[in-house]
Amino acid sequence: LAVLTPAASAQHELWLVLALGPLLIVAVAVAFDLKGGYAWSGFLSLGYLAQGITEVWTDRHQWYTGTLEIVLSLLLFAAASFARRIRRRPS
Repeated sequence: LAVLTPAASAQHELWLVLALGPLLIVAVAVAFDLKGGYAWSGFLSLGYLAQGITEVWTDRHQWYTGTLEIVLSLLLFAAASFARRIRRRPS
């Protein structure tokens, strides 16, 4: 999103921080196996999914950025669900 968005160069850094900031917070929770890390990953992916759908509907000329965000958010949701299931299984 930060790279593909047509904006001034100063705005690219702002978009990068806004898009990746929440992911970094959740990544820390998942890395340290904190309670609720995988659940928050799923909730966060739904937010990115909504943003991608909105972007596809509102900007017809750059539909590919929204489509990429939809695919990546679904992939994040599936990965968080799969990882949580594997972690819950007794060894």
